[in-house]
Amino acid sequence: MFKLVETYRYWWPVIVKMPDPDKPGKMVEQQLKVLFESIDQDEALAAQEVYEQLTSVRDRIEHERAQLLKVVKGWEGVEAEDKMPIDFSEEMFRMAMQKPWFRTAVYLAHADSLIGREAAVGN
Repeated sequence: MFKLVETYRYWWPVIVKMPDPDKPGKMVEQQLKVLFESIDQDEALAAQEVYEQLTSVRDRIEHERAQLLKVVKGWEGVEAEDKMPIDFSEEMFRMAMQKPWFRTAVYLAHADSLIGREAAVGN
């Protein structure tokens, strides 16, 4: 049976591939889990219409970030250099989104979750 719920949240693995600081030309993978919340089609369509009206690259990027913040509700497996866990907050998420490899990984994971492509986890 299909369960119809008003708010649907789900955890999804995010694999961040980033340059290896110790091996030039190589990549290293780091993994976390992100809690996504689906948005309704009407809300997504309205957001797309707003996006299409924006003329500056900066405004479009900020709009994309705001939309991602609407669907990202938490994370697990994020830690600081001192190995202390970092709790999810809008501020910390925005800071992480400044890194191209993190941003790309979250967008790809979200897209995969929406189209039903199962996550490739592990080897």
